[in-house]
Amino acid sequence: MKLLLISLLFTLNAQAAIYGKDDRLEIFQSLKVIRTQAKSIAAMIPIEAFKKTRGGHDYKIVAPLYKDLEFMDSDDWDVLEDVIGVELNANKIKMCKGVKFYAQPMASSCTTFLVASDLLMTAGHCVISEKVCEEFAFVFDYTAEHNYQSEIFVDPKNIYTCSKVQYSGYVEPTMDDLISGNERVSRDFAIIKLSKKVKNRRPLKAISKWTQREKHPVYTIGTPMGLPLKYSGLGHIIPTSIEKNSFVTNLDTFSGNSGSPIFSGKSGKIIGILVSGAEDFNFIEDSSLKRRNKKNKFVRSGHYITKADGKVCSKPAEYDNYDIKLEEFEEGEVGFRIDRIFDAF
Repeated sequence: MKLLLISLLFTLNAQAAIYGKDDRLEIFQSLKVIRTQAKSIAAMIPIEAFKKTRGGHDYKIVAPLYKDLEFMDSDDWDVLEDVIGVELNANKIKMCKGVKFYAQPMASSCTTFLVASDLLMTAGHCVISEKVCEEFAFVFDYTAEHNYQSEIFVDPKNIYTCSKVQYSGYVEPTMDDLISGNERVSRDFAIIKLSKKVKNRRPLKAISKWTQREKHPVYTIGTPMGLPLKYSGLGHIIPTSIEKNSFVTNLDTFSGNSGSPIFSGKSGKIIGILVSGAEDFNFIEDSSLKRRNKKNKFVRSGHYITKADGKVCSKPAEYDNYDIKLEEFEEGEVGFRIDRIFDAF
């Protein structure tokens, strides 16, 4: 089985993209406060991805590499081939060489964060399986040091299992729910009880009351596309997006960032949980079509297909517009307001 991770990564709600310049950083490249907060953030990794090393002192994470991610598309290939200008093979469109984090493993299905010595919080849609505690482990210090680090080793003391999903506010939406905007489906959060207490790591602090409504600066730490932890900053809340249970940001996040804590850039406290977003890989570009690019967003299974070194490959979607048009709701990363969690109890 090619890790249940792959199916999870592309069915979870959080998708997302790059807004302006890709400012994501490795944790070691980040400020001290970010490095400290990252110590309390755990990757949700399938237990089958852990392989004991020969020395027996740690585990190697075995997972597909970002560079080998393949994209498939069955619709309108004639149209796509005309746009790109070359014949396409649906099974051979991979990541463009040199893309950020190119050769790192994609092991994490979601991001979780410590809120008590034995409690993690994440997005509710990350724990819809009844066998979460049988299938997944929660790994701290899941980090990398360079773009081509394909091997990640984990100290057993940083690996935790859970005893139960203590609470989930997530409800699978019906079509009627989606049409009516039923509030019950928007409480996308969960609390996971670990099998033992976490030592030498501090629970992260969260706000209990919403107060900011302008272009509030925000940042997040998580596992985009299942990659080792990344810091994503220089974002802000779109003022007109604030609703009872959610808000929208322009943070650079992806599938796998589901459950990532969204921090206030002013207080350093958590104000939300990342739960959904725009398409990760979502339009086709050819160098001869740059003028038409903004008008012709050929969306086919979430690709950004381009030509590099004469070959067709895929890159993360890029959105130049920081003033996101919310009425279209095709762009922007959605956060569940953490103060609403306090109201749920």
